[in-house]
Amino acid sequence: MKRTLIVSTALLLGGFVFGSYLLENKVEGMRRHLATLDAEFLQEQRNIQVLKAEWSFLNQPERLQELALRHLDRVELRPIAPAQVGRLDELPPRPEPSDDAGAAPDGTPRPAFKPLPPAGVVFASAGRRP
Repeated sequence: MKRTLIVSTALLLGGFVFGSYLLENKVEGMRRHLATLDAEFLQEQRNIQVLKAEWSFLNQPERLQELALRHLDRVELRPIAPAQVGRLDELPPRPEPSDDAGAAPDGTPRPAFKPLPPAGVVFASAGRRP
């Protein structure tokens, strides 16, 4: 009886030692992984700061004005004239689909004509779809 108690106690103690070793090893691996993630996070924060600084530099109004003036003649961009802006009711009406509009010249069927909803339609709920 005494011998069985000693052997079972020794086995139990050995199991606890082995279990605590495995747990400590796993915790150490998690610490290393966390340190790696922290380093990656700090590097990404630095990258974001660099990108924000570059964005600020690239979007300086003086720089953009100088680039616009330098390249304006090449692409023939001009400011929008008031006569170029119109209203939706000034657009010509859509053409009615004809009988031959059902197929392309190569004989493949075209998708069905679906009219757009009238301008200014507001749906009651943003979560529901018509």
